[in-house]
Amino acid sequence: MSSNSGTIINRSNETAPFLNAIKSRNSKSLPELYSAEVNTEPQAQSRVEVESSSSAGYNRTLRISLPRYGLLNKLYLHTQFGAASFSAAAYAAGPPVVAAAAVEHVPFVGALAYKEIRLMYNGSVLAKLNPHTIIADLWKHSSRLEKAKLQEMLGALDCQTGTTTNYDSATASKYGVKQFQRNIVGSDPHDGINDFYLPLDFFFSSKFSPNRNLDLSVLANEVLLEVDVDSQSNIWKAQGTVTSLPSLNNVKAICYLTEMDIETEKQFRSLQYQAGGSPLTQLAFDTSHVIVATNQSHSSADTVIDVKLNQFVGQVFKLYVYATLTDDFATNKHRLRPVSLKEIQIKATGSNIVNMDNLRDKEDILESYHSGGDYYTVSDTAELSNITCNPKHFYEITFKHPMDFSKVSESGSVAFGQLSVPTLRVVVEDSGGVGGFGAQANPAGGAIDLHVIAYQTALISYSTNTSGSTSIRQIMN
Repeated sequence: MSSNSGTIINRSNETAPFLNAIKSRNSKSLPELYSAEVNTEPQAQSRVEVESSSSAGYNRTLRISLPRYGLLNKLYLHTQFGAASFSAAAYAAGPPVVAAAAVEHVPFVGALAYKEIRLMYNGSVLAKLNPHTIIADLWKHSSRLEKAKLQEMLGALDCQTGTTTNYDSATASKYGVKQFQRNIVGSDPHDGINDFYLPLDFFFSSKFSPNRNLDLSVLANEVLLEVDVDSQSNIWKAQGTVTSLPSLNNVKAICYLTEMDIETEKQFRSLQYQAGGSPLTQLAFDTSHVIVATNQSHSSADTVIDVKLNQFVGQVFKLYVYATLTDDFATNKHRLRPVSLKEIQIKATGSNIVNMDNLRDKEDILESYHSGGDYYTVSDTAELSNITCNPKHFYEITFKHPMDFSKVSESGSVAFGQLSVPTLRVVVEDSGGVGGFGAQANPAGGAIDLHVIAYQTALISYSTNTSGSTSIRQIMN
């Protein structure tokens, strides 16, 4: 089965003289001339949107059945929230004119609206992502150009701080710089409805390689995308008199698919999925996110936190370590704003295997330069002013071969399950500290949670039985 667009595109290619001339060249005979070319079979690219099979809502698990055709190469989650109900009329004359009420969403709402996102097949997990995992990776490794888009795609805009006088407008603005104005219902197009798009870069994402596709067309059963929706109070905050907070209108999977023509697909299947043949395996990865210390007291002095890391198993090739204020959106008006750390150490059998004991004196910049990732300098001001989240405070520890930044390679990892008493020691900088060199220093000013994200090497196995039915599963450790 294929989409209408895929059928039309592939049929047009079949009768295209120039394309057929390109494909028929014997380019392998002169590698010096043709080695840099990419000349694959003609393919069609299509985009399909699939809605959840159950009605959208808070505090529930939604399931979306992915298409039963094509090679899935990119996946996004589209979330739409309805309008809130409240009067934004001004209650004080200016300047400034102050709004009588306001509604705001948690920064990075496009991700933090969810607790976990899983790819499922026959009741088993193929891969999972946590919103913290997604944000940490995107904010650490995306370019400034990508961040400008991600800011809108994810709703990465700070809430206003202080009292109601900070809500200095009662005018609806769907495209406003201040996020509270986007939630005011006004005249068209300012309807108070918000849309967000979350990239889901699982193991098959074309972000890693153009041939990392998940073959949906050959599987005996459907692949499900499961999303655990968070509570309304963890996503939305009311200021003043608000009749109702936004509802969750809709959740969709946006699938980008590669579709081969019929003959090419038959040939591909006969070579890849032989009935009763050996299983095919593909290097992949999975993630684990654990809050290893919760509501840890912290004040004007450095705080030392020692925790065991025996929650993580398998071949770990990368860790993220970061701290945030204890999760309380109602009070803090944010849920993911990493703070500056002073030291990070990982020990096993009493010996240091990772030692970063000079983070606030540019060692954090050195590690960021060595392992990749963005960093906000002291001169970064305007473009960062409406979201407080310095990527350097997502501290990354990688065990891969130098300059290998791929998530779907195996060039270095640590068998955490084989380590003897792996422990993490973190020193959180005192609340009066400067947070090191750079913008948005953000030293912690209260009780904190300590987060660790592990990236683990996995295999995805395609197995075809003697009847020609193909299934898929994850193998890890």
